[in-house]
Amino acid sequence: MSENDRLYRPSEVAEMIGVSTTTLRRVERLAGVLPLRVGPRGDRRYSQLDVRKFITAIHRGAPRGGNPTLPSCSDGHIKNASIEGEE
Repeated sequence: MSENDRLYRPSEVAEMIGVSTTTLRRVERLAGVLPLRVGPRGDRRYSQLDVRKFITAIHRGAPRGGNPTLPSCSDGHIKNASIEGEE
């Protein structure tokens, strides 16, 4: 499996972008992410493209009338967010 094929657990993605795993699940729809389901329990896994979508959605912030607790980049929560292997 190459780095481009690496799948991330929700806790890894949440830590990368500075949100809780609960917020990550809420942002899935906003970000247009449909997580892969793996294993018999159907655990969520995210690709690098999914992580980019999350970062883009978080940078945009919550839509009008949306969840006001979503951080934006001005909150400083994701200013250092990056994907492994990217500079």
